[in-house]
This record gives sequence, C-alpha cells and structure tokens, in this order.
Amino acid sequence: MSNLTSVEVEAYLGRTLTKAESDNFDIWETVAELRVEGLICSTISSVKSSYGELPKDLALVISRYFGAIEADNSPENGQISSKKVEDFSITYNGTSADEILVKQNWAILAKYSSCGKVRNGKTLNHDGRFFRADSLY
Repeated sequence: MSNLTSVEVEAYLGRTLTKAESDNFDIWETVAELRVEGLICSTISSVKSSYGELPKDLALVISRYFGAIEADNSPENGQISSKKVEDFSITYNGTSADEILVKQNWAILAKYSSCGKVRNGKTLNHDGRFFRADSLY
C-alpha cells in the first residue's frame, strides 16, 4: 500500500519519527491508510486515480492518523483535561483519539468522501458511529 514515505510523513507531522514509528513504518502507514479509507468509504488508490496523485491535504490526514498510532498504543492514551499541582492530580477527558482526529479533519474527509457526504451535520467514522461536526467544537 504505502503511498507515503517516512520523509513525507515527517514533513506533514512537523517532527522526526520516533524509533517505534520508524521500526514499524510500513505497517503503521498501511493501518493509517485503512483508517482513512474507512472514513471516506473509498480507497486511497481510487482517490489518487481521480486526482492524478495523492492530494496533499489527504496525505496530511493519513500522516496525522499515522502519528496517532503510537499514542493509541500507550497506556495513557487519553487527553489531559486538567492537572492539579498540590496533592498531584491529572484528569483525562473522555474524548477518543478518533473523535479528535475526525474533529480536526472533518472538512478534508468530507471533501474526498464517497459515504453519501455529510448529512445533517453528521459524518460517519470507521466503526459506524456518527459524530456531529458542530458538537466536536
């Protein structure tokens, strides 16, 4: 599958890849593409054939999903919503990485979607749950 190189992913993420990302680049890049394909109800290959190449904004989304894989695999995969210094306390919010990525990228995903497009402000993510675009802000 691998439509992106490690150099391109580093450029889109704005950072160098971690050791785990470098060691697992091919499989993680494939997983990231499969996640995006599930969100747009189409294959990356068909998008490439329609546009002549992989659109840069869609490559950015794939790179963001690639970058989220390591976080998904860590035990502290939640987003911190608050911290307390005295008596030390950390609170994680209940927002999943997928919800955050859909929120950040919903316009790009909708642009390339073959899923019946956005209906009533809703987009369909890869496991069939609907997220309201306006409720994610």
